[in-house]
Amino acid sequence: MAARKTATPVHAGVTAAGQGPLGAPRRSQQGLVMMMTLILLVVMALGTAVAVRLSLTTDMVGANLRARTLAFQAAEAALRFCERQVINNFAGTPMITALSWDEWTDENQWNGPAGRRLTPQEINVPAQIKTMPQCLFRYLTIDDWRQIAPPKPGTVTAESRGFDSDRFRFVRITVRGYSPDYVPANSGDPQTAKGSEVRLQSMVRVIQ
Repeated sequence: MAARKTATPVHAGVTAAGQGPLGAPRRSQQGLVMMMTLILLVVMALGTAVAVRLSLTTDMVGANLRARTLAFQAAEAALRFCERQVINNFAGTPMITALSWDEWTDENQWNGPAGRRLTPQEINVPAQIKTMPQCLFRYLTIDDWRQIAPPKPGTVTAESRGFDSDRFRFVRITVRGYSPDYVPANSGDPQTAKGSEVRLQSMVRVIQ
């Protein structure tokens, strides 16, 4: 009598040798999943790093804008005060009289008699500001002013209106305000300065 053979059932998609549904070894599939997981982790880490960097950059831009705004407010307050100083006490205000078109670029002028450091009692500035604003006064005659801005043909002048040109005096006021975190530069190295510095100018006309 012939021996009866029994067949071992094999599930669909899985071979008797322990291979995957496509015939690929299971170890290869596990390695592929691990590689994809690592790639996703790297992408997520890079995305997080970029988001953090953008957040820090935004904070820095906001801080710089705030510092510059405070410096501008201090400079504007100083400019209004110095304008009143010239109007109310023209004769008693020390001024630069030598011919100079860019006196505000000369640090010696700021530290000279025509440069004035304001005090907290004179102007109201934000309490965080440690370096008070400065004013610089430059005296100009009408002839000096015409050298800076020559009148165009047909322009109405003081003489054409019957005025004596010697009666007209001009004062160019330059101010500079500083942010709360301002640190002056070391001598000879302007790149070492920190914080914000804002400069403003105005012209006051005085008729005597």
